[in-house]
Amino acid sequence: MAAVARGNVILQPSYFTSSVYVKALRDDITTLVLNFHEQYKEDSTKPFALFKTLWNAQGWKWMHFKVFDSRTRETFLNMTVRLFLERMVKTEAPFTRTVAHCLPSIHSSTRNPPARLHHCAVFRTFLFP
Repeated sequence: MAAVARGNVILQPSYFTSSVYVKALRDDITTLVLNFHEQYKEDSTKPFALFKTLWNAQGWKWMHFKVFDSRTRETFLNMTVRLFLERMVKTEAPFTRTVAHCLPSIHSSTRNPPARLHHCAVFRTFLFP
């Protein structure tokens, strides 16, 4: 019997720009915001520690394992960060903007941001201390 190499399943970059991914991630970000708001009302002494606890408890810390292929990973990270940035606009509620400002968690969980993000002032401020 001939040995057959197993193929790798690779998500195409277009998946991460599709409405399937974008809507699901927007919903997950909304859940993160709402949970942060609810728990912050109960204890507002350590907001970043609270956010980190929620981030980990909701599984966001595993986000960097979603994509291993470098081309697809870049699209995945660009879209994910972009969806968090949508929540940083002044028309958003303060708690929503607070969650969006917790972008260092994205950097600490991915440890491999897209190269183009190094040149953006917003990302240098939040992702690359």
